[in-house]
Amino acid sequence: MLDKLTGLYQKKYFLEQLDLEVKRCARYRRPLSVLALELDYAYFHPDVDVRWSMGYTLFKQLGPIVISTLRNVDLASRFDGEVFLAFLPETGREGALIAGERLRSRVERHWFLGQVPGAPAAEGLKSDRFRVALNVGVAIFPENGLEPPTLVEAARGALLWAKSEGSNRVKIASSGGVETSLPETSASERPRTDAPTSWDALATDHNEE
Repeated sequence: MLDKLTGLYQKKYFLEQLDLEVKRCARYRRPLSVLALELDYAYFHPDVDVRWSMGYTLFKQLGPIVISTLRNVDLASRFDGEVFLAFLPETGREGALIAGERLRSRVERHWFLGQVPGAPAAEGLKSDRFRVALNVGVAIFPENGLEPPTLVEAARGALLWAKSEGSNRVKIASSGGVETSLPETSASERPRTDAPTSWDALATDHNEE
């Protein structure tokens, strides 16, 4: 049921649970969000081949970050190769953007442990630690789809859009394309890293600040 490398759920279990959650949300008319995540290895260190040397090591370290950032009711999976998915029950558009931005911010500020043979010295580069960026695509039920495959496709489409826009971004799918997420903020202004009880409630607090 769990991916041995990351500690996240396997794809099969994720899809089974997503199907159940979509049916529940359809029955009770409740919101649901799906997030697609993918690392950008070259964003901070374009001249260093972090992906080839540290790919699996990064995945092993990424899992706990995702788990500790999301709520207990959220479910995350190593989905397809280097793409990770998560679904957030009882979470609409604004809450999903808050969650996606929090994940992106935590990965951006984290130093991943590991060594890349022959890595050149560069500004901000440490011999045994590297930084990577995270792209996040967001899809919302029912706006972006009524079935799990459609929601997953919409989230992955938004993920591709985030990568094409320069990377290290959160994008949300919409009926007319993809909309940009929350504006960039400094580290001191970003939401705290302990997982909240409700992403939508946190979004309300964010909008009232």
